[in-house]
Amino acid sequence: MGPQTQKELAKITKLEKSSINRNLKRLIDNGYFTKEDFPQIKITSNGLNLLEKIVPEWKKAMAEIKSILHDDGEEALNKVLNKLSHLNQ
Repeated sequence: MGPQTQKELAKITKLEKSSINRNLKRLIDNGYFTKEDFPQIKITSNGLNLLEKIVPEWKKAMAEIKSILHDDGEEALNKVLNKLSHLNQ
């Protein structure tokens, strides 16, 4: 997606700015993101390398969850998530 501001990240992830700030601090401290062009925050090469390692594992976990929940379970969770996300707007 390219560089984003904390406000943009909060909107995309539907998280409070305080949660974004707390998580970003850890990611920046570990060298995965940088604020050198503040207010823009961007991923570093270390962050991209980590992403390349964890995305396949995340996809495997999602496939396993889908196989356990089946379509009807996934639909039920999506309905709950949709209702919860509308409460925060």
